[in-house]
Amino acid sequence: MGEARAVPKWPPRKPLLRVKAQHHTVAQLLTQGRKVVEISRQTGYSPTYVSRIRKDPVMHELLVCYAQQREGAFAHTLRREMEIVAGLDELRERLAHHRARKR
Repeated sequence: MGEARAVPKWPPRKPLLRVKAQHHTVAQLLTQGRKVVEISRQTGYSPTYVSRIRKDPVMHELLVCYAQQREGAFAHTLRREMEIVAGLDELRERLAHHRARKR
């Protein structure tokens, strides 16, 4: 018996040669966890094309980039919220101290 050979996919898949604005939109939506069908509706690309390009190495780089941006934005927002809470706690303490002195 002979060895099983991998059957080549036809037609061969071409890598992304140019990244257009719509590709950036696809990458952003994918990092937001949107479904392929929703991305297809928003961008005008077919669901098959969206599924195919999300496996492309160039698109993978975009996905990593946008995921890092989302993580950075989340971390920034979290830090800012913590600063606000700390400020509110300090304000509450000052107000309590002020009220205590008035009595």
